[in-house]
Amino acid sequence: LQTETVSGLGDIRLKAGYEMGTSTKWFVRGGLTLSLPSGRSGTPRGVYPFSSGKQIYDSQFFLHINWYPFVRGLRNGLRFSQNTAIKGERENMDGVDSSFSKGNRFEFHYNWSYEHSDLFYAFELHHLQQLESQLGGGANDQGYLDQGLLEIGWGNLNQLESNLLELPWQVRLGHRRPLRGERQPIAPAWQLDAQIYF
Repeated sequence: LQTETVSGLGDIRLKAGYEMGTSTKWFVRGGLTLSLPSGRSGTPRGVYPFSSGKQIYDSQFFLHINWYPFVRGLRNGLRFSQNTAIKGERENMDGVDSSFSKGNRFEFHYNWSYEHSDLFYAFELHHLQQLESQLGGGANDQGYLDQGLLEIGWGNLNQLESNLLELPWQVRLGHRRPLRGERQPIAPAWQLDAQIYF
């Protein structure tokens, strides 16, 4: 029942990052992400929107820490992010307009990856903690999710360490499998990512 229809582009995310430190063994980057709810929807209702919803903007702080052991192509990474939503309005399930504050979200990623020639392999553990949203009182949607991800990729990005490339690119195929969770979508999923740098 707590759904709505959404059309258009959905959410647009603007990201700004800053390189906080680099060396032969470490790479640290932090920044901010702003999500703009550009999709057109029906009546925003309930606490489980497909997009950020009517007049609701998300801001996110992120920190990426990468460690490079002295093995060519091997990388170990940590990623932290904290999502905060600006207060907006939505209908509750009784059809009454109410003040809506989407619960803050914390995410943690831990991964290992290895690149050799034009091939890429990766394994990642992901933990998500969702705090309770507020829609005319508590919405009882707090929850968590732990999941794993296996990825294999192909492309010339690894060659950037030794050569100047006109068009760096990489395509990755991944399988994400939930391990445990509560009040979050728990279903395995396939994903396809492409990175192209102009």
